[in-house]
Amino acid sequence: MHQEHIVFILLIITIILLILKLFIQSKKLHKLSSQFDEIKNQTKLNEKSVKTETYLSRFLPKIEYEEVKISSEESHPINKKTIELDVVDDKKIQANNTKSILENLLNAGIECKHECGGNARCSTCRIIVLEGIENCLPRNLAETELAKKKSFSEEIRLACQTYSSGNLKLRRLVLDKQDIETAVNEGVAHNAIPKREEKLAILFCDIRSFTNFSEKNYPYDVIHMLNRYFNEIGKEIDENSGYIDKYMGDGIMVLFGLNPKKGNPSVHAIQAGLGILNSLENINSYLRKNFHIEFKIGIGIDYGNVLIGEIGYKLKMQFTAIGDTVNMASRIEGMTKKTHSNFLISDSTYQSVKDLGLFEFGKKFRTEIRGKSGLYVLHEVLQKSGN
Repeated sequence: MHQEHIVFILLIITIILLILKLFIQSKKLHKLSSQFDEIKNQTKLNEKSVKTETYLSRFLPKIEYEEVKISSEESHPINKKTIELDVVDDKKIQANNTKSILENLLNAGIECKHECGGNARCSTCRIIVLEGIENCLPRNLAETELAKKKSFSEEIRLACQTYSSGNLKLRRLVLDKQDIETAVNEGVAHNAIPKREEKLAILFCDIRSFTNFSEKNYPYDVIHMLNRYFNEIGKEIDENSGYIDKYMGDGIMVLFGLNPKKGNPSVHAIQAGLGILNSLENINSYLRKNFHIEFKIGIGIDYGNVLIGEIGYKLKMQFTAIGDTVNMASRIEGMTKKTHSNFLISDSTYQSVKDLGLFEFGKKFRTEIRGKSGLYVLHEVLQKSGN
């Protein structure tokens, strides 16, 4: 009887162990499934990035990196001398020109991230040279390859690979753990896009009283009409080298001048605006027939300096432009309703095209603009000369 009890207990233990094993395997399968789903989602995001990048690549100028094989003498100076490195947000140091910028910083007790150990693999030692870029020796092959991958502009250098023949003023760009993660992942899902300042023309276009239309019609009809509208005006934007930056409900923001070789950004922007106004008749013909209404739109353009680059959460980065010119273009579009005009441009836009004889202008307004101090001059665009 005692043996029977032992056998029964062993059987129970065996069953319990089997159940535990099955439970553990189930947890592992669930974890693998979750990881697989995450990979699928990431793949979808990457595919979207590739599609976005393909569209964007039509507008950005190609950055050429000079691939030159430099001798050891060129990459590592032989004649030793003392140079000064002025490190913004830290201190000025006396440095050895035969050592890399990274070595000099570390020897002076200045922290400079270098996750790969200074082997031109991670880019976390990146610096921006604010003064004295002409003193930096040419990029070696290792730095050139990484600069390509990360789309670095001329003044962004790897401290671990950069040597200087003279004084520099520089700033470290990777300062903490989050900066390290961003730097390492940059350019992995898709090619990185340079961050830089450009002089662009920014166009905003918005449908007036669209809320009224959306409230009175079925969701399908609202989305259908928006897509029809955007496809129609998109042709005019595309024909004038405009990059559609974003959609904001029934509004749209467009950048002109991303590639300086394409010509005057203000000319392209105004031509696109006039094309949009002309194309509106096709849209309204359809609306009158099927919805018994018409769309009225307002267009605003400003021309000036903006910052361009990728912004956002690491899984959903978006190329865009930011700055006062963007805000001003949006405000100018908002003024079209107040001034009873369809198309207004800033004075800076007007000054960049006034002597070309390509456009006709109507009223000139000197007005306050929401969120801005003082008075601003705005010009009404009527039509192209000869039309």
